[in-house]
Amino acid sequence: MFAAIASSLFALASSVILLTASAWLITTAATRPPLSELALGITAVRAAGIFRAVFRYLERLSTHKAALDRLNKIRVKLYRAALVTVNIQFGDALHDLTIRAELMKNFIPRVVVPIVGAVVLNIITTAIVFRLIGVIALIIPTALIVTVLIARAIDEKPIDDGDYRAALIDFNDGRDEIFIADAFDGARKILDRQAEKLSTVDNRIVNADSVCSLVNAAVLCIVLYELSARLDTIGLSMHLFVLLINVETTAMIPSAIRLNKKIFPIDETTEPDIEKKPSTEKMIEIKNLKFGYDGRTVLDNFSLDVHRADRIAIVGESGVGKTTLLYLIMGLLTPTEGSIKVGGTIAAATNADYIFSTSIRENFLILHPSITNEKILECLKIAQLDDVDIDAEIGLDGARLSGGQRCRLQTALAVASDAEVLILDEPTAGLDRATADRLVENLLGLSKTLIVITHDPKVAARFNKIFLSTV
Repeated sequence: MFAAIASSLFALASSVILLTASAWLITTAATRPPLSELALGITAVRAAGIFRAVFRYLERLSTHKAALDRLNKIRVKLYRAALVTVNIQFGDALHDLTIRAELMKNFIPRVVVPIVGAVVLNIITTAIVFRLIGVIALIIPTALIVTVLIARAIDEKPIDDGDYRAALIDFNDGRDEIFIADAFDGARKILDRQAEKLSTVDNRIVNADSVCSLVNAAVLCIVLYELSARLDTIGLSMHLFVLLINVETTAMIPSAIRLNKKIFPIDETTEPDIEKKPSTEKMIEIKNLKFGYDGRTVLDNFSLDVHRADRIAIVGESGVGKTTLLYLIMGLLTPTEGSIKVGGTIAAATNADYIFSTSIRENFLILHPSITNEKILECLKIAQLDDVDIDAEIGLDGARLSGGQRCRLQTALAVASDAEVLILDEPTAGLDRATADRLVENLLGLSKTLIVITHDPKVAARFNKIFLSTV
């Protein structure tokens, strides 16, 4: 990293020398002096050009080498972990780490170098100008500070296009139902609303960058005006090029700050949201459970204790009995052998749950007659479904809803229950990454004992995991 920064600073210095020498050469040549008087300027231009090219090459070489070394270390570490760990699917984890490592390749050239270069050049430019115009030169670092503050204030976190992508996924998953129910107008309105929200975020960033550019342009004009009264044409031209390079490097700071937040999200947590000291009170006790279909054993000698406030993820490949275990706990199936004891009330949401054909509000009222409107809206917000009309007809078994919306409604209906244990079957199915993360975050914030059946390794990573495998 230090080699890359040093190479970048030397390249920046070479650019300053190249442009100032060029300015001197052009303005001096206009007076038609003897060629011998221009020899030094010509030599400086050529030498600075060569040095700039060399240092730029060294900068690229060192940054790419450092990034690739880091990427390889991450991949090797992950591969070694996979070799000694069983029952964990590493595909998504490898993809996530690889993407993050690829972003790290841009960290030095697009984050560290622009910021360091802008600060160093800003200090040098201020010092050069200060000897000519005094304290007025301090508006140069002030502009840099204002640029940083605006960039950080307007974009506290990376652009979140999750809602828009979720709306697109919902539209795609439910396109057949939408066609049958002739509900294109409603679906289009949802897409338009999410697109408008995303556009608003983009416009804020564009406007912020424009404000930063105007601030730096105003500073440039003020400094040039003060210099014009103290310098001749040649001196003013040379200072102009130095100031222009300073403005150019300062303009790179907003994008560098945004990329830094994308690589290192502020709100990202590395620790799972798991109860550190679970209660000793057992909500569910399963002992030596055995069950099968048509002569095929699905669960064999399975035991599990679920305590109050536990957060448990049941994971495993398709067909290993995750949903069957849910049905057994709920009493919808009877175990062949073993026992299941339930010490509290249970609410569950599965893909097979029936949805009444009235409205979303009526679905809540049918299951929970005393529920308030505020509670309905709260549960929909937890399930990431607060952007729908709760009084609109949703069709037979929710035919007017997309697959993702239907799944989230089932989750919201289960959350609305006063049950002590909440069991959810694939609650993030059909959701994009951002929406799924927000849903899981909301569920983990509930005081209920939580059991989630999932294929998603990122969801499972937030819970204590119980692995099921084929018998």
